Amino acid sequence: MALSGAIDFGPSKRRTAPLATRPDWEFEGAQATQVTLLHASGDGAVTTYLWECRPGRLSFSCPREWTIYVARGALQVEDEHGFHNHLSAGSSALFPAGSHAKWLLEQHAQLVVFCRDPLPRLYRLSGWLNRQLRKVARLKRSGLPNAP
Repeated sequence: MALSGAIDFGPSKRRTAPLATRPDWEFEGAQATQVTLLHASGDGAVTTYLWECRPGRLSFSCPREWTIYVARGALQVEDEHGFHNHLSAGSSALFPAGSHAKWLLEQHAQLVVFCRDPLPRLYRLSGWLNRQLRKVARLKRSGLPNAP
């Protein structure tokens, strides 16, 4: 891998492999999908994939937080509450970790998938508390009469 400073440009030829599915994922149709790992953070908490999907159905739960960007093709997404949305080239969607969805791929689709491990609850709480304290400090510096 060629490095330029701390930027990972990755190899020009990437290895594509069949999608490793989980036991709770259900496929219908010729849903042979291929994934290509584009990048991974040093700690492995964030990864980016190119996901090639053939027409068919997929029912799954997200083990990590996923943001998908539809580069080519189209799909219908149904969430666990029955809400339907059509995604086509240029569309994106965020799937929180633990969410459930059903996809209907109407045609061959090419997706860029950004995966992120959710932060531990205590870490999220400390970040929220830090943001609140900074807001209070800004209010006090502003000299507003009702600042806490």
